[in-house]
Amino acid sequence: MGAAKGGFTVNPDGSINAASVEDALNLSEAILARQQPGQARGKRIVRERTTPVNRESSAQKFIQTLEQYSGKEIGSEQLAKIVGVDSAAAVGPKIRHLRAAFEKEDLSLADYLESSKEGRAPTVWKVK
Repeated sequence: MGAAKGGFTVNPDGSINAASVEDALNLSEAILARQQPGQARGKRIVRERTTPVNRESSAQKFIQTLEQYSGKEIGSEQLAKIVGVDSAAAVGPKIRHLRAAFEKEDLSLADYLESSKEGRAPTVWKVK
């Protein structure tokens, strides 16, 4: 389907063919003029926060929780309870999340927790 003479044509797939660049610009201008404020693509509405946010990061919470285990070795089952996951199998993904949270704060999870595994034995976690 071609564009109508001196205008535009809307194709069945929703695409639009304009007869000229000028017609395309006029159509674009008309569409943008009808949009609600903040509706245009790429525009972000920035609102000021009315109340301050005092959230502890995952890293800070984890450090505080680990303090009571300082210097001890714990198993994955116990670590699962500490980090709030259902099983020892879910500890790995949670540790990856925590490692990323630590890195965002320029900290290293290895400074607080270290894993060791020998052969087929369960992983043992050393809390520093």
